[in-house]
Amino acid sequence: MSKATGRPIDRTLAISPYFGERRDSQAARITIWAIAAGLTFFLVWASQTPVYEVVSGQGLVRPEGLARQVEHLEGGLVAELRIGEGEHVERGDVLAVLDMGDLKSEKHKLEALAARLETQVARFRDLVRVDLTQVGAEKINDLLQSADPSYAQEVAYRVAQIQTLDTERDIALMRMKSYDARRGKAREELAILNEQMARYEKTKGRQVVSLLTIEDTELSVIRKESEILELGTEIEAQKAAATRAETSKAELVAEYRREAAERLEAQAEELARTRESLVQINDRIARAVLRAPVTGIVKSLTISSDGEVVGPGETLIEIIPDSERVFAEIEVLADRIGGVEVGQEASIKILTHDFTRYGDVLGEVVRISPSSFTKESGETFFRVKLGFTATELHALKGVNGELRRIGPGMTVMADIRAGRRSVLAYLLKPLQVISSRAMTEA
Repeated sequence: MSKATGRPIDRTLAISPYFGERRDSQAARITIWAIAAGLTFFLVWASQTPVYEVVSGQGLVRPEGLARQVEHLEGGLVAELRIGEGEHVERGDVLAVLDMGDLKSEKHKLEALAARLETQVARFRDLVRVDLTQVGAEKINDLLQSADPSYAQEVAYRVAQIQTLDTERDIALMRMKSYDARRGKAREELAILNEQMARYEKTKGRQVVSLLTIEDTELSVIRKESEILELGTEIEAQKAAATRAETSKAELVAEYRREAAERLEAQAEELARTRESLVQINDRIARAVLRAPVTGIVKSLTISSDGEVVGPGETLIEIIPDSERVFAEIEVLADRIGGVEVGQEASIKILTHDFTRYGDVLGEVVRISPSSFTKESGETFFRVKLGFTATELHALKGVNGELRRIGPGMTVMADIRAGRRSVLAYLLKPLQVISSRAMTEA
């Protein structure tokens, strides 16, 4: 009973009409435990399961060595261009041909001059060896037919001089022989006169022979002795004349041979210069045909069509050799380079070929540029060199496709496995960024 009202208290609780909808408390507890268990399992899984962080970039395939340059020493007019950029050429293939009209004309002139000089050199060799004292004029004239006309006249004059000296020698010898014969007769006559005088001396006292006869005989002896002396002098003079003729002829022959040897040397030197010029012309003609120094890909051309003029020493063509190893060089944004390190694996896709048909190539980071580069657009990036050993692409299993070569200049896209972290750390990264920027003034 209430003290205030004096009424009895009703011990029955007032029940809300909503309490009529009773819930199953056991099912709720199971659900909560299941959610808690699932969340716990997820957190454990997320903290243990790694996720690879991938840094991507695009670039080109480049050769390890330098591109081979095709140049021309003298330059000239392009007569024929046989290749284009990007074409594959073999070592020795003709790339371009320069105009050779003037060179061929000069070559024909030099060949004609060389042929003429060879004939003259052969003739002069014969003239040097020939003995002018033993060969007749007809033979000399035959040898001089293709020689220098002025020199031929000089040689003919020398031959005439030699013939004159031979005649003088022969005359001197004939005279000497005649004088010698006369001296012999005079000596015989003197001997007879001496015998007469001897007989006269025996009969001198008997007066058989007159004094006048004796005196005449003595006078005849004196005259014969004088004649013999004069004939001896003439013989010596003719002998000296013959000797002088022989000496003069020898001098003429020696002078002729000296001049012929000088002419031969001059002609031989001119022939050597002409042959050297021919070698140079042939070299220039050979250089006018530009050939590939190596097997590879034509990287660039400074000429585009026939008729263009090429300057001396100008680079016409650049070829990237096939024999050189290649690598991929990609550009990675500066805010992504932090996780990239040398030795990390990379998946390289050759975009030049359909990577959905040919797959990717496994490579690794070889070098990272020490400083960054900035494009005109304002983006800052680092250059990353990726090495790989594959040289060809094979079609994926079950996909039809021909074998594809990996060559310099091809576009690539690469994914570098920069590192790994747990799924939980990856999910919490945005929260870490927000928390690091919280309570800071912009």
